[in-house]
Formats: sequence, structure tokens, C-alpha cells
Amino acid sequence: YVIAGGPDFDSEKELAYELGYRHQSGSVALSVATFYNRYSGLRSLEQVSPPTAFPVVIGNGQDGESYGAEVTGDYRATTRWRLHVGYTELRVHIWANPGSTDTSHGSAESASPDRQFSLRSLVDFPAHVRLDVGVRALGALVRPLFTSEHELFGDVDHQYHRDRQKALSSRQRGPYQTDGLARAATGCMP
Repeated sequence: YVIAGGPDFDSEKELAYELGYRHQSGSVALSVATFYNRYSGLRSLEQVSPPTAFPVVIGNGQDGESYGAEVTGDYRATTRWRLHVGYTELRVHIWANPGSTDTSHGSAESASPDRQFSLRSLVDFPAHVRLDVGVRALGALVRPLFTSEHELFGDVDHQYHRDRQKALSSRQRGPYQTDGLARAATGCMP
């Protein structure tokens, strides 16, 4: 075998703290939040016979922390049109515990962008039709697969029954890859 489930694998644990403030005045709402999360017993790939890379078993040999802040704003231009802007800063640090043979340094657990900016416009039309258009920019990943990315997106949803909807979506990503997607889906509303 190359990889196997560890017999002693246990659930990962998280201790989360969050402090925030939200203010609404008329058609404008602003919110600010900060957070700190401490993780223990994160999934690790432990070598059975170090320094031989394989086989490995799944263990709980990593701990970590993440922290950051988020600022958002909403503006209700009319009863049917809403604008949303948001910015998030995130830092993730993962480390191996003493005795762990995991060499990934938390690459899977810390694959999140360090910053994100988004701007959206949502319009509700008659007959239960909603248009959602926006742009999102992502900063560099901690363990980069890419240095940065931006995304332009648009969704049109039609709720034709109380718990059913149809959607048509288009997404353009960059800077180096284009992933145009148009889909029609029928499913249950969340």
C-alpha cells in the first residue's frame, strides 16, 4: 500500500474566537470582524518507515492557527437592487508536532488566499428572477499553485417553485487561465 488510514486518527479540534461590529443606518450596512482560530490534531501523513517516503498512514501530527479580519459593506440602492463590497485578510500557519514525520508542512490545510476583495451587484426582477454580477480578486496562496487570481462572474436565477430554481452562470478567471462556464441546473434551493 502507498497510503492507509491510521488506526489512531481522531477528529481535528478547533478553538475559535471572533470579535465583530455591525452598524446599519438606513440603506447602508457596514461590518468589521476579526478572528483567531487555534487547531490541534490536524490531519498529517505519517511515514511508516522514515526516511522512506512511502508507505504513509493518516495521523493527527499537525497543529496550527489562522487569524485575520474582514470588512464588508452593503448598500440597498432600491428595494430590488443591492450592492455589496468585501475585503478579507487571512494568515494561516501550520506546523508538525514533535515526533511527526509529515513533510507537507500543512500545504493542503493552508491552501487559502492571503487576501480577497469582492464587489457584487444583485438585482431582483419580477417573476422571481435575480441577477447577480460581480468581480472577485484573490491574493497569493500561502503554498502557491498560482500567484493571484481574479474572477468576473454573473448568475441569473429563476425561482419557479417555492423550493426549486433554474440557474445560468458564467465565470471568467485569470490571469492565465480562462474557465468559461455556462450551465443550466435544476435543483433545490438551499
